Amino acid sequence: MPNTTPSIQYSSRGLFVTGTDTQVGKTIVTAALGIALQRMELIIGVMKPIETGIESGPPGKPNDGTRLHQLLTPKELKDLVTPYRFKKALAPVDAARQANSTVQFEVIAEAYHTLASCHEYMLVEGVGGVMVPLTEQYDVRDLIKFLQLPCILVSRTALGAVNHTRLTLAALRDYGIPILGIVLNETRPPTGLAEHRIQQESTVELLRQLCQVPIFGPIPFQTHVEQDWEAGVTILSRTPAIGELASMIKDTSKNRPFP
Repeated sequence: MPNTTPSIQYSSRGLFVTGTDTQVGKTIVTAALGIALQRMELIIGVMKPIETGIESGPPGKPNDGTRLHQLLTPKELKDLVTPYRFKKALAPVDAARQANSTVQFEVIAEAYHTLASCHEYMLVEGVGGVMVPLTEQYDVRDLIKFLQLPCILVSRTALGAVNHTRLTLAALRDYGIPILGIVLNETRPPTGLAEHRIQQESTVELLRQLCQVPIFGPIPFQTHVEQDWEAGVTILSRTPAIGELASMIKDTSKNRPFP
């Protein structure tokens, strides 16, 4: 779906959670945000349309799509939450090839609209970064535009985050995709070293100066997430950053008709 697609009306009843890369915390942010919005009495639906590497995790550890499904929408069919689940930890276009499959946006859209029809607000988590190829022609940006959703961008505070974040914003803006904000996530425990703290503070300040969209966070590293995922994301759902983002979303979605 080329960036010359005519201007479209983006939904105020959902958003797409994307990231600067893989392992930046998209699932954690999606889950924590969903819990915060549920606390605000919104009926939340969730999707992770494409997931790869479902056989590469530790035995007995649920994959991200399953975690979101169990935490936020236990009554929904897993096939709606994650229509495409591939075993190999590869870019989706190659993971699909390995499985003799092809990602079809129409299948994802049908699942999305089925879920959206019985929820007040939808959270859709992407896969990898925005330029990750989903098919031979289309990438994550094309899927965001196909679903007609604004997005939030999850990024790190580590060295290199300024470059990665600005490149991702440029790629989204090139497609005319509305960006509601950036969520900064601490993906590693603090070292306590002065140099590390100075670098993080510099990164956050530069992003606030340069990105021209609301910045939320940084969200502190939460050791509970690895030990007890549900307890950890529940704690993160009460952090100021997630609370501010949830309040902004509720304000933008209120007074919208429920289908």
